[in-house]
Amino acid sequence: MPPVARVVVPPVRLPWREERVAVTVRLVVDEQGMPQQVEVAELVSTELQELVTAAVKQWRFSPATRHGAPVNAHVVLPLNIVTR
Repeated sequence: MPPVARVVVPPVRLPWREERVAVTVRLVVDEQGMPQQVEVAELVSTELQELVTAAVKQWRFSPATRHGAPVNAHVVLPLNIVTR
């Protein structure tokens, strides 16, 4: 996986209880280190899916390289989200 250069944490606030949710996000990190084609792999609430997707789209990565040149990389990103 390309190294993460900047992380944005989604503001997850659900009023009824604290909960830990494991989520897998699939994405492509492009040649500039920008996340593309971001999707949550599991069935989670629409609200949580939208928050996680929006947050990951703001992440920045150091691009993957092949023979010294930046390339697109398919990434599977496991996340542990704590709702409050």
